[in-house]
This record gives sequence, structure tokens and C-alpha cells, in this order.
Amino acid sequence: MKNLIYVFLLFLIGCSRQVSLQEASITQVIFLDDVTYQNAGMNIAAYKDHIYYMEDAGTDYRVHVLDSQGEQDSVITIPKGKGPGEMTHNWRLKIFDDMIYLLDESQNKIVVYDLQGEPVDDIFFDVTGERITDFVVLPDSIVLEGVFKNKLLKLDKETGDILAKLEYDKVYQSINEYFSSELREGVLASHDGRIYLGYYNKPFRIDIFSVDLEQEKSIVKDYGEGYETCGWRSHPQGGVALMGHQMVYNMFITESEIIVPFGQGLTYDKEGWHFMDVENCVYVLDSESGKTTRKIWSSLLPMSGAGYTVLSADERGLLLFLMYDDEAVQAVLDKTQTPYEELPRGLIIRLAVE
Repeated sequence: MKNLIYVFLLFLIGCSRQVSLQEASITQVIFLDDVTYQNAGMNIAAYKDHIYYMEDAGTDYRVHVLDSQGEQDSVITIPKGKGPGEMTHNWRLKIFDDMIYLLDESQNKIVVYDLQGEPVDDIFFDVTGERITDFVVLPDSIVLEGVFKNKLLKLDKETGDILAKLEYDKVYQSINEYFSSELREGVLASHDGRIYLGYYNKPFRIDIFSVDLEQEKSIVKDYGEGYETCGWRSHPQGGVALMGHQMVYNMFITESEIIVPFGQGLTYDKEGWHFMDVENCVYVLDSESGKTTRKIWSSLLPMSGAGYTVLSADERGLLLFLMYDDEAVQAVLDKTQTPYEELPRGLIIRLAVE
């Protein structure tokens, strides 16, 4: 009951006061040409003034490394296959303590490379009957997000052994039950021993856990009123697809703040995919109280259902990633008067905030 009261109090804090929009200026635009479309927003990271992003080159995967000015510093090649240091299906990229961690969901392993491109480790884990959708790296462990039985799984970083579990009250027994039930997917982030789990579907919610997977608090907001909740729905061309507005699809955590881009929505018809109407912004929340302290955006950035990913936040401002929406990419280049010969696949955008 105590936890329920705390969650309710955080919800009241989130609804009690409106924060005015803070205008930001665009100080840098970087082109990305080789970035792969599939899951691009989860396969890009900023680390120590460099940008790392994934390309599926067909015969292998390639992690492109750019310096702070957007110049290519190096390329790390990761062979496709089932051997040591190889992958068959890359799903997520994370960087922690000078190491690159790559989730291969088809082999139930995480491949580790150093920043010089040398393979370091293959961490296998036994999660039979579970679907892993995200992960975070901690100093001595790795935490996985699941959707069938286990919300969170804590692994030993050396052996891959399961150290702790946080199970759902209701277990999905089959893929059909999973696709026909309420969406559980979200995104994970971590900072200073805390684990943050944000959810795609409504309401806007971020649960915060200790390193022992004990829930400490939940932040709930009324953002996205009138938005369509996200879920698996029948695709016009067969099968199912994730459709609707996604509430929390990306987070960046600092010592005291949770930085969340807002505004992403996708639907499908017989012609293909379409972006839904959204109102983009970046919300900044106090990580202790849950209070919204700032709402940031630039009038030079178009509204896009593709969504903007926050890669970093420092004294220079926010570093954002935009992809998928060619019209939005072109609008940014035109409004910022950035010359280009051929429209890039994606953009890195730095916002300066006073």
C-alpha cells in the first residue's frame, strides 16, 4: 500500500503544474548516411564525445565511430555468424565503461567489443521461453527486459548466470497470447546503480528499480491525452505490427534528471507505414520527485511521428538523433540552411539550451 500511495503522489505532482516551453537553438547538424533503418534509434549511442551507430552491411555488421564534428574516426567490423564475437541478429547497442555491448536476441547472447574493435567476450544466457527486448549494463551485472514471464532478469556479467528475477503477475504462455494482450514493451536505462524502465503504451510511466530489482518508485504523467495507445495490431498485409503512439521510447539519465523525448507514433495501411500526428518536445524530470522541471524544443525542428532520440546531455545542450522521416530531415536542413547534395538517411542535431 505504501508503494501505491507514493506512485499516486508522483502522479499528482506531474499533473499539478504546467511547464512552459523553453526555446532551444540548433548549433550543430551531422549527416548519417550508412545507418541501418531497422531499429536505428536503439543502435546508436554517444560516448566520450564520439558517436557510435550500427550498419548492417549484408555480410557483416559495422559500428561507425564519429568524432564530435561528425568526421569518421573508425569502423568496427563484427562478423555475422555463430562463432565467438559473431552475431546473427543485432537488436541493441549499449556502451559502458569503455566497452561496446551488442544484444543478439536470436542466439541469447551479448557480444562485447572494446572501443578499438577487438572482441572481448560472448555472454550467453538461458532464457528459454522468454523474449528479450532491451538491456542495460551495470558494473557487475547486466539487466534484461522480458515480456512473457520476467519483467527484469539480472545476469552475472562474467558467466551469464541469472542472479535475480522480477516476474509478472500474469505469465504469457504463447506468442499468440502475447500479441493479443496488453503491450508490455518498454526501454531500459541506468545510472548510478538505478534501473529505469519506461513503457511504450499509455499512460506515460517510468518505473525505477534498485540494483536488486526492488521497485523504488513510479513516475506517471498525463502526457499524450488524446493519443492512441500503442499495441500489436493486425497488419493489412498479414501478421501483426506495433502501432499507435509510443509514450516512453527513449530516456537519457543524469545525476539528477530523467530526460525523455516525447512524440512518436506509427501506423500501417495497405500502402505501407505512416507517421501519426504528434507534438514533439523533450521533457526533463527530476529523478527524485518526478516533477517536470523543463519542456524543451526548437521551432526549427519539425513535428515528426518518427520521434527524436536523446543521445546525450551536457553543458553544450542536448544531442538528438532523427531518422526514418525524410520530410522532417529535409525540413531541418532547409530551416537551418545546411547545404547537402543528397538527402542523408539520418541526422544528429545538437540543441543549445540556456
